[in-house]
Amino acid sequence: MKQFVKKVIKMRKHLVRNKLSKKNAVRVGKSLKKFELYFDFYPNVRDESVIKYCTKHLDDLLFIMPGKGSSSFQKLNQELNQYIPL
Repeated sequence: MKQFVKKVIKMRKHLVRNKLSKKNAVRVGKSLKKFELYFDFYPNVRDESVIKYCTKHLDDLLFIMPGKGSSSFQKLNQELNQYIPL
């Protein structure tokens, strides 16, 4: 789960950096910061803890994931459903 979240963060940062992100920039920044700070404070966190954190902040995680127009949308949703059933 930790690698999944880091992958989503990296994808969203790439979209923002290249001005391809169509989502609210302020909310994207807050959501990214929330997960980045979590990993900064807990660098060796276990997957169980990451799943709990992501479940608690699911709306932020879903917000930073690529949207339905993205080619990776379906794959990422399936991968997320393995960890957190929606």
